[in-house]
Amino acid sequence: SILKNRELLRKRQQKSLLLTDDDDDSHQVVKEMDKAIAMNRLQIARCALFTLPAISWSLPNWERDPWLPESFVNSMMWGESITCLYQSI
Repeated sequence: SILKNRELLRKRQQKSLLLTDDDDDSHQVVKEMDKAIAMNRLQIARCALFTLPAISWSLPNWERDPWLPESFVNSMMWGESITCLYQSI
């Protein structure tokens, strides 16, 4: 996702250099690229929010001897779900 974000940013910079004031199609393409970049950043945030709980749950004794406090795991998963909800709108 980070590499995809870099690629989108590079393509957007190339398109924005070629923009003229009367070229509506190019402006639309740049707006679509901005939206794609924003969605990609949200996907990166979702992955980051899910990483620590996933590691915690993958440990052998995660129920009896948790690596992270339950409130922290729940907060991370709540943040991931809110980000997912925002991303779907």
